[in-house]
Amino acid sequence: MSRRQSRLRILRWVRFMVNAVQKPFQLLIADDNRAFREVLREALEIAPSLEFFEAESGEEAVEVVQRQRIDIVLLDMHMHVMTGLETLRVLKRMDAIRPCILITSDTSDALRRDAADADAFSVLRKPVPRHELVCIVSTALVTAYEKQLVVNEPALVKESGFVKDKGLVTDPSALTDIVTEAAIPPRNRELPR
Repeated sequence: MSRRQSRLRILRWVRFMVNAVQKPFQLLIADDNRAFREVLREALEIAPSLEFFEAESGEEAVEVVQRQRIDIVLLDMHMHVMTGLETLRVLKRMDAIRPCILITSDTSDALRRDAADADAFSVLRKPVPRHELVCIVSTALVTAYEKQLVVNEPALVKESGFVKDKGLVTDPSALTDIVTEAAIPPRNRELPR
């Protein structure tokens, strides 16, 4: 399977998941820089079926999640009062399944360890290549929510054609293969900081 075919398969699976539950995934972008929130939003508008919400701070992100169903969160590490990591910890206590992705210019080993301990789905380094952002968000959604779909809608999954020799496309080993195959060469434009 080519990289392009693998990427398209992940995006089709996300689209299938959205159609099966008949509602878009809701993504929250928390960053104190309005321009960077807009850049992330523009980059992700190519991803299938996302509804966007924004927060200027960690505190506001927590408030949004308390009043609105949010399926995935992108967090800037360096925000006022609460850092992205502190916000992530609060959000994970509220819903351990919801994937949270940290985006930062500081990707030290210590930060990566702290993020892993807090159960971050990923830590992305600014500037984030567009293809990497789309792939990580799509993979996070599939990884977090496919089990619910398989349990709740087994007939839809069977009819979907998303079955491989190893089982469902989202079987962890099959998903890893697909995500690895989907990696896009780094020649693509990076997003600004």
